[in-house]
Amino acid sequence: MTELLGKRMMTSDGSMVGTIDDLLIDPESGEIEFVLVMPDGDSRSFLGVDERGRVMVPFTEMKSLKDVMVMDFD
Repeated sequence: MTELLGKRMMTSDGSMVGTIDDLLIDPESGEIEFVLVMPDGDSRSFLGVDERGRVMVPFTEMKSLKDVMVMDFD
């Protein structure tokens, strides 16, 4: 899981979102629920943000592409 920290995040259309800063994990299941991304500028208001302004990306909406993670939103 810690290998995700520091990776770059982009949308499926190639727009850069920011850098993965932290993970929110369900304490009961141990599953990753959200990836918290420190945005590059705009906080992407179409997504939820936490109290520190990090974009909250559901882990189920992510896929890996070498050194970059991609948000697979429609």
